[in-house]
Amino acid sequence: MDGLVEALAQTERATWCWANHELAADGNLIAFSAGYGDGVYPVFWGLRADGEPVCLLVDLRVLDARHDPDA
Repeated sequence: MDGLVEALAQTERATWCWANHELAADGNLIAFSAGYGDGVYPVFWGLRADGEPVCLLVDLRVLDARHDPDA
């Protein structure tokens, strides 16, 4: 965990930070501050036809219905 904290500190700004922290030779952990603090945020995976993940979307709840073109 100390390595992740150090990695986050390297990119820290007044309002946010992020890290791409290597856990092992074949894996890493992406971490970032949420802006609005700790909480629960919806997370969605986009999968290829064969089920392999290709993207990750985290809804940080910074937009509301005013930003929805279909609303």
